Amino acid sequence: MINEHTLEQLKAISEQQQTSGNEKTESAILLSADACSGHFSDQPRSEIETVYVCAGMITCLSSETTLQVRAGELLFLNPDFPCQICGTGHRDIAVSFLISPDFAGHMLTFIGGGQSPLGLFLMDCLFRQNQGPGYLCFQASGIVQIQNLAENLLLTLLLPSPGSARISEMTFSLLCLELLEHTETIYHDKQAELIPRMLDYIDGNYTEGKLMDAAGLLDYDVSILSREIRRQTGQTFTDLIQKKRMTQAAALLRTTSLTVEAVSRSVGYENVSYFHRLFRRTFGMTPRQYRTEKT
Repeated sequence: MINEHTLEQLKAISEQQQTSGNEKTESAILLSADACSGHFSDQPRSEIETVYVCAGMITCLSSETTLQVRAGELLFLNPDFPCQICGTGHRDIAVSFLISPDFAGHMLTFIGGGQSPLGLFLMDCLFRQNQGPGYLCFQASGIVQIQNLAENLLLTLLLPSPGSARISEMTFSLLCLELLEHTETIYHDKQAELIPRMLDYIDGNYTEGKLMDAAGLLDYDVSILSREIRRQTGQTFTDLIQKKRMTQAAALLRTTSLTVEAVSRSVGYENVSYFHRLFRRTFGMTPRQYRTEKT
């Protein structure tokens, strides 16, 4: 954890920025040092802003989102994402680093391109595609390696030396590499839309729907999508597909004269015996018993 002496230094920097006319909000602390300077604003910008919460909690406000970011968490903001950052009390301390497009491009290469959620986010920011999330929040307060790198970066900027600019660049790059090892900590604004969009996909593709196809349509990494579905619903993609198939099969048995074999095929099961087992497991009776009872 950041010690009291460092927090006092941050407060001093905040006061200097306030008297020099730099933008700040009531409870947020801004850190300016060479190429890594920060501001909290709802104005579009060319840089990618990264906010690290040193103590307390901040709130990210936009027209569609209210996100609370707690001590030890990192928030990456898309340049085209209009938002305001504010604290809730005098002990809420955050630092903001603005990453230039040139350095962001170098960092993208360093972390392996757009093969990760962070890489895809940087690409979207650099090319102004506005297809990805407005922010990425790494809820990584309990991960020691990430905290050490974030605090080392902060101390490098607080105590500048002839080589501090280069050290800060390398430290930030290493921090991003470490974040790639903890994608399970990511939260972003598009996650709230995920399950409704996934259910829409299943409604239209339940007979042949595949997780890989859904991931491509929703612009998600397959493993991240699978994990997020389970986190938000408590079920797997396969569970959701089967649930939709069983619901549709039951409706066909109630409202049509299709044979059980035809119903099985129409909802995506060529193996009728397997369909029978799933149906009995779901409804506690065979398809024929269900039709007799419900019609």
